[in-house]
Amino acid sequence: MSIPPLTVRPIVHTEHLREWLAIFRALDARTLTGDPMWTELELDLGRVTLSGLHPGASEGEVSLGFETPDLQAYADAVVPMDGMTVEWLTTDDGTSLRVVGRDGLTFLIDERIPGEPRPARPAAWVHALWISTDVAATAQDLEALGLRTRITNVNGRTIDLRAAEGDVLVHVDDGGPIGADVAVDVADLDAAHKALIDAGIGHDVIDETHGRTLRVPRPGGAGSELWVAQEDEDPVGVVKHF
Repeated sequence: MSIPPLTVRPIVHTEHLREWLAIFRALDARTLTGDPMWTELELDLGRVTLSGLHPGASEGEVSLGFETPDLQAYADAVVPMDGMTVEWLTTDDGTSLRVVGRDGLTFLIDERIPGEPRPARPAAWVHALWISTDVAATAQDLEALGLRTRITNVNGRTIDLRAAEGDVLVHVDDGGPIGADVAVDVADLDAAHKALIDAGIGHDVIDETHGRTLRVPRPGGAGSELWVAQEDEDPVGVVKHF
């Protein structure tokens, strides 16, 4: 039985909803829900939810998350790796699948809410980050959930995987805590740069060995930046290894 497709949908916990909205809307994100405690945005591939701060969450903290068109069909089809947990979770907010990876990271898979049709040539898409104690095992966990490996770094520090909508980069934790983060990939970095400037959003342009990135300060002074990078590969392109 084939696994139904997943949409990458990380959650940003914040009290600075308006500022985050301005950033993502400058990158052509569309608003799917208007609840200030759960504002879901859609890029051409993948989604991001801006959630008000709940007890225990800190400003700018990111949680990994996914959506699928048929949650029951997904639960019936998925076969987790030994040591993973995929179980039903029902709360006042609804029913989800709760996943615990083998490194201990916990996240939810929810029913996909309706959105716009995917464009033939995506201009911007979500790139989530899973910071893990075991890169190879975590990549296997994601493959068991239906993602496919597209780029493997030979030093074992990173593995990049693709969902039906959006990507997830698994990165070694370097001795820090496991967790998640969010970035945005674009087809045209110059256009994204101009759009941010036009929206009055200050940012840095960084030249690196693998290309340029835009570093947008996170609202609320969370002490880190939202990375916007140009992806050389078509976001529905081939798997590659180096």
